Amino acid sequence: MSQERNQAKIEIQKMLADNEGKIFMGMVHNFYGPLRGLNFLISNPDPDELLEIMDLQSKPMNADDAEKMMNRQTNSTPENIMELITDIWQKTGMASQLIIFPNEMADQAENPPKTVSGVKEGIQEIFKTFKINSLVADKDIYFYRMGII
Repeated sequence: MSQERNQAKIEIQKMLADNEGKIFMGMVHNFYGPLRGLNFLISNPDPDELLEIMDLQSKPMNADDAEKMMNRQTNSTPENIMELITDIWQKTGMASQLIIFPNEMADQAENPPKTVSGVKEGIQEIFKTFKINSLVADKDIYFYRMGII
């Protein structure tokens, strides 16, 4: 295990200890910041699983996988983080990624984040919120860019 990954694992474990075994995660855009309402609290996650999700998002996608992703029905629940990212991008035009937020940001969330038991459940929760918010966001192109987590 690389030193960076080991240090990240230690930081995740500290965050878990400081927040009753919960980690606050959500979608973020590199310019606009956290995407409004697209977040969750994950209870007692495996730090290695969280690091794998982070690593997966940074890997380049081959052309065949990208084509499959683009042709996927966006009304179907995403099976993984890459499908969720693609759905958000297709609807909003914003490239986003799932990150770990500082625990104190959960208190600043516009709506209390839902607590889930796993990353896959968290992805489904974000997708469900995204579909509901899309009813509002269709009329307000800046809905997700408000900087409100």
